[in-house]
Amino acid sequence: MFSFLIGTTSVQALPFPGAEGFGTHTSGGRGGTVCKVTNVNDDGEGSLRHCIDSPDPRIVIFSVGGIIRLESNLTIQHPYISIFGQTAPNNGILITGVAGIQEALLTIATHDVVIQHLRIHPNLGNATDCCSHALTLSKANTIETTANIVIDHCTLSGGSAGIIANTDDIHQATFSHNILGPGRSYTLNKTDADTGYTGLLFNSAKTHSLSLHHNLIAHNQSDNPGINTGTGVIDIVNNLVYNWEQNGANLISEHGKMQINLVHNLYIMGKNSNRAAPELAANNAGKDYQLFLEENLSIRDPEQAEPLPINLGLIGWPTADWEANERFPAPPITTFKSPTLPKKIFPSVGATLPHRDAIDKNLISEAREQQGSIPPCPSPPDCTTSHANHSPTDYTSGSSLPDKDNDGIPDAWEETHSLLPDKEDAAQDFNVNGYTNIEEWIFSLTPSDDKQIAQQKTKSSP
Repeated sequence: MFSFLIGTTSVQALPFPGAEGFGTHTSGGRGGTVCKVTNVNDDGEGSLRHCIDSPDPRIVIFSVGGIIRLESNLTIQHPYISIFGQTAPNNGILITGVAGIQEALLTIATHDVVIQHLRIHPNLGNATDCCSHALTLSKANTIETTANIVIDHCTLSGGSAGIIANTDDIHQATFSHNILGPGRSYTLNKTDADTGYTGLLFNSAKTHSLSLHHNLIAHNQSDNPGINTGTGVIDIVNNLVYNWEQNGANLISEHGKMQINLVHNLYIMGKNSNRAAPELAANNAGKDYQLFLEENLSIRDPEQAEPLPINLGLIGWPTADWEANERFPAPPITTFKSPTLPKKIFPSVGATLPHRDAIDKNLISEAREQQGSIPPCPSPPDCTTSHANHSPTDYTSGSSLPDKDNDGIPDAWEETHSLLPDKEDAAQDFNVNGYTNIEEWIFSLTPSDDKQIAQQKTKSSP
């Protein structure tokens, strides 16, 4: 294990222990009100939408588990919010939508947003024509920018056009430790060839300063990720990409002089993978961007003895100066050697808290065993029930722990830590370490193995 370090210092506590990447200087909703999600309704008092629509800084926790079936797009448009899915009882929270939603299921259109341990599956059960994407990031407004975004330990699958899309200007954002897949593939009619759907597409002239690290990106036809951003750094580190069809990473420079780091990523081909196509397609559309490449490897066959260097497809490069000799400056990322990624990533990737669900277990098993395929969908209303296109049975509401003062922190935890269970003190910091009392409780829910990893990451930062 090693780290790439630049000269930065921390002026406040991270959004959660071990956070790394662009935008992780944000505190999200720290110090704001605690908003409890008490039901799985689409709207109204106690709903997730009610908490998200609040204009005040807020920490969103869940006193109920289960499946939230949205009837319309959910947009985060007020800043300073942290959403912690790990606080839900039983197997946690899964968000899906009803048929007919045209937008992404969730849109972030503001700044300072932290989300952990949510599952977002647009196509669940019979809602096979719901939603363009699981998540989009769009411009906030003419005054504010969409920045300081951290999506960590979440699970997102594809809608009718892809998983994640960015078509407006964003910066200072990190996607870490997520499961991103599967996408879908369907034919518009019985004679058309398969029309594929993207994984992660970042496509905007002023988007820059993005980190994608330690994600499992699986069963997506293309754009794993797709980068077509403006001048600035995109840091892609320690991602495991499995069973893409058209390409692994797809880079194009229509907007600016991108500076892209691709460091110790592992590409594993599956049933749908085109073995004649390169793992990395780099298209120069006139902006002459540069790449820094380090130990990006590929497994093209299950019987392959060891990973081999990826194939690089260069398109439209008039000169050979595409490759940078030094890594472009970016926040420190704890980095493992690419052959070790299955062992490092599979145990903790995705929405693992409070428990990993059957959908994620199945997808990780397929990636580990090099099985499975991109879910087919012969026509929009007739998707094969595979992966996220089926309703899990392991989601129940559960019950929350006693909380006399209703500050979000269970009484038993407060008593154990010499706090008063009948005094609202969630926003205080009893041990003066930068994390509020409610954050201390939330982060105590992380298993000890994950805490050790977080501590390693914290120590790797200057």
